[in-house]
Amino acid sequence: MSTVCSRQDIRPTVPSTLESAQGADAWLATTNDSCWRVLTDFHNWSDLAQGMGSGKQTDSQPPAKGSKPQVDSGHKITCSIDRWGPPRRLQVSIDLAVGQIVDSFLIETSAENAEMCLSLNLKRSLIWRIWYRRSFLQMATTETPGQNTYQSNRQNKITKEQL
Repeated sequence: MSTVCSRQDIRPTVPSTLESAQGADAWLATTNDSCWRVLTDFHNWSDLAQGMGSGKQTDSQPPAKGSKPQVDSGHKITCSIDRWGPPRRLQVSIDLAVGQIVDSFLIETSAENAEMCLSLNLKRSLIWRIWYRRSFLQMATTETPGQNTYQSNRQNKITKEQL
């Protein structure tokens, strides 16, 4: 299994037009709230990540730890909310046949530095080798008109034991 981890921080700062501490605090609170609403708006997750379809909540309860939002990007994928800490922390995991994907979001504000930080931690634990071999076997054994003889010769060369 191959595990790939990455982190990205986005650090918007308080606009320089806000000169008072009260204005900066209000901007930080409003921006924090806006970020949280975007992260937890499952219907618009497709706006956050290219290739990700729209999402929906699978139950009528408010989102919480243990909720199972579902994403439709050609086929339905059920996610699991592992951490739920409004309005700061959200962790979503997706279990796939070839491994697991975990996305963690953390929103922090700093009144001293007049900035906020949106951290995105990604962890991908995927069995690439098995997935690659299975995909190759499927490609090699797929018959299309005019290629039946070629494909069947290739199929004889690839056995299940080689996976």
